[in-house]
Amino acid sequence: MAAAPRARRDDLVVQEALDEALIYDTRAHQAHCLSPVAAAIWRASGGQTSVSDLAARATAVTGVPCDEAMAWQAIDELQARHLLDTAPDRPAGMSRRELVGMGMGAALITTVLSPTPLWAQSLGPQGEQGVQGAQ
Repeated sequence: MAAAPRARRDDLVVQEALDEALIYDTRAHQAHCLSPVAAAIWRASGGQTSVSDLAARATAVTGVPCDEAMAWQAIDELQARHLLDTAPDRPAGMSRRELVGMGMGAALITTVLSPTPLWAQSLGPQGEQGVQGAQ
């Protein structure tokens, strides 16, 4: 893996919303809402910036204290959602379990599956098999 994360830019539709970012992945048909910290880290991830520098940039941009552990959590979540082309190796001794123990653990990214056209058609009109008609 790379030494610094690089954000994926292909096949994404990005909408800025205040200090958050809404990203629609046209490959996976998923919509992601990035918190201000995750959005700042994703925007600054150009493959040249270290994780500690990303944390400092996120703090400067959002005003929310972002330490290296929070930056790693954001990187983990971005990577899990395929929003990074490259991601750095986590330093030895910094596991996800340790992040949770440090009080990290609240998600920085919320993801919603978007129905494909075929799936949406299979539900039928509301009142038959649609969400309101399901019992």
